[in-house]
Amino acid sequence: MAIDYQEGRSQLRVPPSNLDAEESVLGAAMISADAVNTVMDHLDPSDFYKPAHQLIFEAIAELFDANQPVDAITVSDALGRREQLDRMGGIAYLAGLIDKVPTASNVDYYATIVEENSQRRRLLEASSAIGGLAFEDADIAEVMDQAEQAIYKVAEKRMGEGLVPVSPLINSTLEKIEELGVRGSDITGVPTGFKDLDRKLAGLHPANLVVIAARPSMGKCLTG
Repeated sequence: MAIDYQEGRSQLRVPPSNLDAEESVLGAAMISADAVNTVMDHLDPSDFYKPAHQLIFEAIAELFDANQPVDAITVSDALGRREQLDRMGGIAYLAGLIDKVPTASNVDYYATIVEENSQRRRLLEASSAIGGLAFEDADIAEVMDQAEQAIYKVAEKRMGEGLVPVSPLINSTLEKIEELGVRGSDITGVPTGFKDLDRKLAGLHPANLVVIAARPSMGKCLTG
């Protein structure tokens, strides 16, 4: 009889996580400098569900920021200096993480799994907070604004793209400047229909997130 682990997780209401992916990310980071660069672009300690994995990633991040090599020895030393080595399972646990990952080639895929589960947990936390707001005896416009902020904070982390080479950015920027010069218009994107807003934004552009913020009951919904 096949077992649906995802269904079982939903029934038990266990927060979304994938410990195998977390272990693979940490193991890959300790055997490959390229893998460290990749995971640093994707993740931070709070993205890991298991507390021991959060401690290990904090140590890896500390070494990375100090431009120090990252391996089982240096990570265990960093954890030891923090008096956290025993709390996360000791050097044997670090060695076990490395043994589980014969190659770091799939680290980007594993990091994406960890990141997506982290986003799901943040969404659950936000929805719980929003549920609590609904029971408060407060102005509904203020409650709606707080609910919007809670959801926006969840999406905010996902918008980061990490470091990219400067050369393709320069080329695309120059091409855009030439295109705008040929067009000869102040509105370089899609017009909103609001003249003052178009003057400030030059229209709406692809990949840009435009947030219209104001105090409650000031008419934000009219722009939707």
